[in-house]
Amino acid sequence: IAPQERLPQFASRTWLRERLMRAGLQHTFTGDPVWTSAFRVHRRVARRMRMGNVFLAGDSAHAHSPVGGQGMNTGLFDAWTLAGLMSVVLDGDESETALETYEMQRLPIARSVVRRTDLLMQALAHPNPLMRVGRELLAPYVVRIPVLRDRMVRRLLTA
Repeated sequence: IAPQERLPQFASRTWLRERLMRAGLQHTFTGDPVWTSAFRVHRRVARRMRMGNVFLAGDSAHAHSPVGGQGMNTGLFDAWTLAGLMSVVLDGDESETALETYEMQRLPIARSVVRRTDLLMQALAHPNPLMRVGRELLAPYVVRIPVLRDRMVRRLLTA
């Protein structure tokens, strides 16, 4: 739905059919919904990932659209990085100052992932007719060119 459009309390069959028709999917079957829920995309990145002995990782440090499937990967890499740093500090191989590198390593990546998921979300859902033409008519041909497809996938879907 459009950003300014209000969601109904319950998405009726009529409401769903109307949106499918607007999207050019008028031949899609719509039964009566048994249960509906509104999904909202949140975009957040913590200003800091460490304050004293408190560390943020995963969804507590960054939240974004699930487009591209990077949320879990980014959170796991946060945890992996933090665990590795804590391990070398606890083993006595590094001083506690090594923990200061966690935020320097992970915060730029979190910001980058949020930027990319925003771009993907806009590309997939923007209501602008030119964006729709590019998405529906041009993109299917572009992704058939291996060099372009591989470059796009690598750029858009990796943390």
